[in-house]
Amino acid sequence: MPFNLSTSLRLNTSLRRRALALLCTLLPSVAAGQTPCRAGGAAAAVGWRAYRTDSLQVADTSFRRALRSCPKNADAGVGLGFTSLRLGRVSTADSIFASLVRRNPGNADAWEGRARAAARLDDTALAVGSGRRALALNHGNTDLRSLLDRLSPEWERPAARPPHRPDTLQFVARTQEERFEVRTRAGWRPFYIQGVNLGVALPGRYPSEFPRDSALYYGWIDTLAAMGANTIRLYTILPPAFYRALGAWNGQPRHRDRVLWLMHGVWTELPPEDEFDAPDWEGTFQAEMRRVV
Repeated sequence: MPFNLSTSLRLNTSLRRRALALLCTLLPSVAAGQTPCRAGGAAAAVGWRAYRTDSLQVADTSFRRALRSCPKNADAGVGLGFTSLRLGRVSTADSIFASLVRRNPGNADAWEGRARAAARLDDTALAVGSGRRALALNHGNTDLRSLLDRLSPEWERPAARPPHRPDTLQFVARTQEERFEVRTRAGWRPFYIQGVNLGVALPGRYPSEFPRDSALYYGWIDTLAAMGANTIRLYTILPPAFYRALGAWNGQPRHRDRVLWLMHGVWTELPPEDEFDAPDWEGTFQAEMRRVV
């Protein structure tokens, strides 16, 4: 009975894997007499069938065989990259995708692979940049769009124009007698702070090891707003990812009535002998305030 691949794909998962493994062993004889790249194409096709049935080791073997036959087979390269990613060989996958996009900048699948590998390597900037390139080539990739939304909620926001500096100093908040006030279109109004002091070090990390993931900060900010907080207080400067997340949350029209204000602390060491009026210490503290602002 001749081997029928379409019949084998209707069998259960275990039998499908055996059939694909058998076909993989038969490829050298099947490819006899074919050109190397044609044989590589057959091996790549087997690799993708194995990949889609979660037979990752078979897929890995098939894609490597395809690339040995035809090193410039981009389809096999993409397959090997995604297979390596699923097998946990993230750095290998990243190298494969980087090589593919250098060779062919118009390969949308390779750019997507680069984005997913970079995300696994915690390189958000590279992931977003690669994801944008992939979506420019393939607008309908909703899975990749969802990944970018999680990594950097404001990734689609256009670059901000340089701010216009007013001629005179502007105040958005102030103290008045024993209360805080904020400026509104109707003038100054009292503002009762319902704040949360945000320490961002994750369990198992040093206090200064701040997360650099905008999506993580955005989730925290959303939770704080749901609690009824109207202010976040920081004790020191955080990575840009936090400010991007706060700006993205406050910038959404549906949050116009739930804007979260920022009360920014300035970190300093205590002065020698607790002399808070010491000129050197006070000058350093004032300089740090200006730097933070």
